[in-house]
Amino acid sequence: MISPATKKSTAETLVPDQIQNSVVQEQPPTPLNPGPTPPGATTIAPLDETIVIKIEPEILDLGEMMVDTAKTGKVKLINISDKPVLITKAVTSCGCTTANSPKDPIPVGGSAEVDITLKPGPKAGVPLSKRVTFQIDGHTPMMLTVQGTVPAFITMTPDMLEAPAEGKTSEGAITFKCLDGTPFKITSAVPPIVPDLGLEAKAEHVVHVDWKAWDETGRTIKLTFSTDHPKVPALSVLIRRPATSGSATEPRAPGTNPTDRAASALVTAARAGDVEKVKKELEGKIDVNAPESAGGRSALHWAAKENKVEVIPILLAAKADVNNRDRAGKTPLCVAAESRDPKCVESMKLLIEAKSDVNSKDRLGGSPLLWAAGLGTPEAVELLIAKGAEVSIQDKNGLTPLLWAAGTGDPRSVQILVDKKADLNVADNLTGDTAVMRAARNGKFESLAILIKAGAPLESKNRQGMTTWLVAANSGTVEKLKALKEAKADIAAKDTRGWNALDYAKNRADQNRADVIKYLEVDLGMKPASTVPTPMAPPALAPPVAPGM
Repeated sequence: MISPATKKSTAETLVPDQIQNSVVQEQPPTPLNPGPTPPGATTIAPLDETIVIKIEPEILDLGEMMVDTAKTGKVKLINISDKPVLITKAVTSCGCTTANSPKDPIPVGGSAEVDITLKPGPKAGVPLSKRVTFQIDGHTPMMLTVQGTVPAFITMTPDMLEAPAEGKTSEGAITFKCLDGTPFKITSAVPPIVPDLGLEAKAEHVVHVDWKAWDETGRTIKLTFSTDHPKVPALSVLIRRPATSGSATEPRAPGTNPTDRAASALVTAARAGDVEKVKKELEGKIDVNAPESAGGRSALHWAAKENKVEVIPILLAAKADVNNRDRAGKTPLCVAAESRDPKCVESMKLLIEAKSDVNSKDRLGGSPLLWAAGLGTPEAVELLIAKGAEVSIQDKNGLTPLLWAAGTGDPRSVQILVDKKADLNVADNLTGDTAVMRAARNGKFESLAILIKAGAPLESKNRQGMTTWLVAANSGTVEKLKALKEAKADIAAKDTRGWNALDYAKNRADQNRADVIKYLEVDLGMKPASTVPTPMAPPALAPPVAPGM
């Protein structure tokens, strides 16, 4: 029997004539002197180490694959024991792999087929090796290796760009070269910050990033190109942001710190909500607005963030600047608005009463309302609007409070913003997604239902030509698809490359993949629309922090 501690593939550890698949031993070691079982204690029966399942093939080799394109293979689980065998769960080693497990016990001498899907990431030229562990009722688990290769048909140099610091310049050149000499076109860039795309078919392209456009569209950390090469639908380059200038981030002399010891103690006390310590520190000659070194936040920032409502009035009385900004450009009101703590509203009221600007913008262009909509509470959203916050405000990525709420926020925040006449048609600058698309992709079902009822445009298309129906097929649930179908969404919609909902569903590699495919294929009778490689998935948004963080 193979030692489970090695957890290597069968190709590395097993001789085929000896054993077919590896067994994963997950039992804890037996104590040297176990002693008697305490009265009333539950005794856990040891797992049977007898091999009861044979997996064919021993290694699932999916062969040649493409970036961002899922591929599915099948394995057969054969019961080689004298009793029915129940597979309780199929556990994958990463989120890029999915596997189903048989619902019913496998009879003696019988077998069951299992679909296993692997979706490579955006980088080509790397071998893939993943694991699927089949948990078996009463027996030690069995492990299968799933592998594939993603050849590099087009090279991209460099694969990471350094954005120029403020006042500096950089060429921002990226070279694409097809290794087999096949001419290809670069059809788009997301976000649209490359003015000289290679729209002419050539074996080699050199394009340049417009750094001004990059800054204006939110300083994204990922730039994604799509091509018409049949085996390279998309390529991505990472962009490293420069360090930002300002009092909180300027280079310091060795051994210096932006706060003296007393100011650091004040920040610590405010963060902890230690009223007596805060009062004691303020008795000395101290700058109440001095920032801590990590994020450039003052004592008032930390009291607001941690909702220390008993400390905030003390700091305000000591002339703390209610509109002071941290390294990200956020005021104390902004960091309080991000909190999901119910007490955040009380903190925010204190700050607003002290004349905090409810429409202040940070380095990313975000406002307290925008962050509250995406990360905070509906009560915070309601308070800010009541105090004059702009419902239609947009950050550098083109995101509004409604776009944030639809994708990551509370459905109640979505309803509040809809009731306040937030624009249902606005799309972000990166993917071109509208609020209803973001709800269909990542948001809660209730948020999607609210937007559908409010009359959100279901047939608008994002930068990949995807409608809300296609977005839901790519990333949503069957429940969301049913709601969109009931709302008369065009279920025959196709994107710019001719892909329909089933094409997108088959390219998934998540826990909802099988259910979505079944709904589209069996319940709706849908057929794939294209054999062309899948279009690129919309790139991830830049992290919700200001540049330099």
